[in-house]
Amino acid sequence: MKMILIIIVVAAVAIGTLPIWGSCEQQQTVCSTWCSVANFNSDLGRAGCKAECIADQTACLAKQAAQGIERAIDQQTK
Repeated sequence: MKMILIIIVVAAVAIGTLPIWGSCEQQQTVCSTWCSVANFNSDLGRAGCKAECIADQTACLAKQAAQGIERAIDQQTK
């Protein structure tokens, strides 16, 4: 039980700091793993959590694309 608590705490810290250090793919992998740990006894909870991870990854990829377009426009206007 103590080991599970440690894993949950470490995962929570990792997820909390994920936007700082992770790419969209890394964020999705960690999120999906977290869903498996947090909802290990609930298939429905795991599925809902993983769907949220996919939505977050899509938003992250869209944000990266928008930033890339913005940089490209800035370079062309200089």
